[in-house]
Amino acid sequence: HHVARWRPAQRRWTALCDPAPPTRCDIFGVGADNPDSSGIAYVYALALHEASDRLFVGGIFSSAGQGRRYIDSLAAFNLRTSAWARVGAGIAGPNPLVRALLIRGDTLYVGGSFTTVGRQNNDVFRQGTESASVASFSLTTGQWTAA
Repeated sequence: HHVARWRPAQRRWTALCDPAPPTRCDIFGVGADNPDSSGIAYVYALALHEASDRLFVGGIFSSAGQGRRYIDSLAAFNLRTSAWARVGAGIAGPNPLVRALLIRGDTLYVGGSFTTVGRQNNDVFRQGTESASVASFSLTTGQWTAA
């Protein structure tokens, strides 16, 4: 679903997921599988952090990985464990969207259309930090900084 891995040794594309137990994914990649999503899922940006073997995926989607996990538009795929995760506590806003990702050192820069970092739309008890659609995330401390 919307993102894949090239396996040169096998000369084929595979889903970003291990389809065999115990890490079986109900969906392979990102999707629009949550009931409150618009049914749209696109990937617009990718960034690889080689030091941690994580691929950051940005776009417009409402779920990632096993169990249709609720993740709004920004996710990290661990290339070692084949697990999807939120980046920090996520991003939020009306129809959050990520269009650009850049990694410099241990900082992930995120650009798109969102109003808050450090929370997602379904995080009703988390405050987050206001952002004007550009933010940075420390890959070492796990802290967001609004630009």
